[in-house]
Amino acid sequence: MNLNALVSLRRKNKITQTQMAEALGCGQSDYQRMESGKYRIKAVDLPVIAAKLNISLNELVNLLFCSQKSA
Repeated sequence: MNLNALVSLRRKNKITQTQMAEALGCGQSDYQRMESGKYRIKAVDLPVIAAKLNISLNELVNLLFCSQKSA
């Protein structure tokens, strides 16, 4: 999962971790753990994240799962 792309897009949209956490109904520390990969992002959260980032669910899925950089 390309979590760096998620962080970059959130920052580009000037959305804080706290704002994203509020949209998801969780605490900022829990959201930070999602971005760092310590907690898994639940499928039910994907539409909320996409809406907050003002992108489609399909775009978010592509961003997270299809834009991996090769090592």
